[in-house]
Amino acid sequence: MTARVLLAGATGVIGRALVPLLRARGHQVTALVREPSRAAGVELDDIVVADALDAGAVRAAVAAARPEVVVHQLSALRGPAAEGLAGTARLRTEGTAHLIAAAEAAGAERIVAQSIAFATAPRGGPVLTEDAPLHLDAPDPGWALTTRAVAELERRVLGTARLTGVVLRYRNSFAVLRPSGRW
Repeated sequence: MTARVLLAGATGVIGRALVPLLRARGHQVTALVREPSRAAGVELDDIVVADALDAGAVRAAVAAARPEVVVHQLSALRGPAAEGLAGTARLRTEGTAHLIAAAEAAGAERIVAQSIAFATAPRGGPVLTEDAPLHLDAPDPGWALTTRAVAELERRVLGTARLTGVVLRYRNSFAVLRPSGRW
């Protein structure tokens, strides 16, 4: 089965790697981008433009793409670390809500969203499942912000009534914080 896939975050580290894998399997991939110029060099079937934090723009972009599947790989991990964490938290909360509402309105069937395994609570064995509890009471404010945003993303994606929601908790961060404090 091939599908029309809307990839939010197609110009990021994971999105750029995911696009050719999806296309090699025959899927039609449309990228949801904030800045079209960032999609240069990514072989896409189409591009729609919207800021994921703008509900109306997301709704219009998703409607234009008519996806069967929405893949959520959004992050804001560019620039100073604190700003990246705060921006990514907003994308995981507000951006996720906008994507779900737009996907439902456009008649999509499924949403697949990026989560993080390293947000789990520090208990249990070395092998955990996606059901492992998140570290919501993390003592570090930035870490607590991250884990609460991840929890909301997972709750929203798995709790949607009109879409099949899938959450993938990735094992490692795909970005490295440089000594300069930038991603």
